[in-house]
Amino acid sequence: MFLAGLWFATTRRPFRDYHVIAHVWHFDWPFMRHLIAIGIQISFIFLMEYRLFSTAAFLAA
Repeated sequence: MFLAGLWFATTRRPFRDYHVIAHVWHFDWPFMRHLIAIGIQISFIFLMEYRLFSTAAFLAA
């Protein structure tokens, strides 16, 4: 599925103008820092949700 999506994104008309795999070896540190900052908040929310549901299941048993 990944290869089919990559083929589609690199060969079809509106998507090939974006040059999906043009900078494969270039690592964008400021963008990665932004993604990590967002990801930490989302993972904390999922952790709290998991704790809430597991505590409710523990108390129900």
